Amino acid sequence: MTVFQKVYNWVAGWTLSTWLQELLENLTNNVVFPVIKAIGKEAYDYLVAEIIKQSQNDVAGTIKIHNVFKGFREIFFDIAITDYALNLAIELIVSMLKINDEI
Repeated sequence: MTVFQKVYNWVAGWTLSTWLQELLENLTNNVVFPVIKAIGKEAYDYLVAEIIKQSQNDVAGTIKIHNVFKGFREIFFDIAITDYALNLAIELIVSMLKINDEI
C-alpha cells in the first residue's frame, strides 16, 4: 500500500464530531428550513441546481455565488427575502452540498 493510499484511507475515515453534527442540525432546523418555507420549494430547488451548475464553472467562488444570487433575483423577483437571508441560504446550501460531496 502506497503512502498516498494510506493518507487517503486515513482522511476517508474521518467523521464529523458530535458538536459539529449538532450545530449543522441546529442551523438546518432554525435557518435553512424557515428560509425554504419563506421562499418555497421551487425556489430552493432552483438554488440547489444553480449552485451545482455554477460549481462546475472555472471562475472564483465569489463570482459563482454572485451568479446564483443574481439568477435567483431575476427569476424569483416577487419573493420577499432580504439580501442577507438569501446570501445566508446560499452559503448554507453550499456547505451542505460540500459536506455531502455533491459539489
